Amino acid sequence: MNKNDIQNLIADFYRVCLFGTKDPDIENAAKRAYRDLCRTLKLNKGENGISHRDNVISEIIELRIKEKLVNSVCMSQGDYDEFHHALCEEIIGYYSNEKSYVSDFYYGQAQKWINMTMKYLCVIGEERYPWLNRLYPFLHIPIDSVILGKIIGDFEIESVAVKGKRVLLKNLSWSRIDKDTYDAIQNVLREKIGKNEIPIVWEFKAWNSPKENTQLTQIVKSDI
Repeated sequence: MNKNDIQNLIADFYRVCLFGTKDPDIENAAKRAYRDLCRTLKLNKGENGISHRDNVISEIIELRIKEKLVNSVCMSQGDYDEFHHALCEEIIGYYSNEKSYVSDFYYGQAQKWINMTMKYLCVIGEERYPWLNRLYPFLHIPIDSVILGKIIGDFEIESVAVKGKRVLLKNLSWSRIDKDTYDAIQNVLREKIGKNEIPIVWEFKAWNSPKENTQLTQIVKSDI
């Protein structure tokens, strides 16, 4: 076995650990992303969420990504922002019709599902999904306690303006934020990161400091 064979074997092992298969696709990325938000869901007694998760992935997330992203509909930041917001609202709308399953589903949870799905697609890579290459600059940063802590700790920003009021970041639970708060946070991040770095690249770097991130999460409110 040569060096390339060994590297490919290791890469396959990594994909299996992360996605459950050595040949992951959009569905696998979305299922993995669901794990990053499902602990914040308030499920009703007797529900485990898997059937609804699979419905949302197949009928909404995977379908919309193929329609809008794979087929080159999104060609600008504005296009992607519009796609992202519409997808968030569609997911929220699905769960609003499933009150017997979950009491509420928030914008903060929807953004985490979408943004982590896109991040995991980046992990799978543009060799599998070449259309990702044109989308990298437009991708949103997944908002969670680590990122909120980064804004406070690294950028020394304690609040954002939302509808004329200042909202303290340390008091936010990322899973419960609304669209206006989400947009305000994304705007602050893009302004501070600047034009010399792609936001999602900054996010990958931000998450690659485990010790520092543990300290940062203590700055903000524990998520529900």
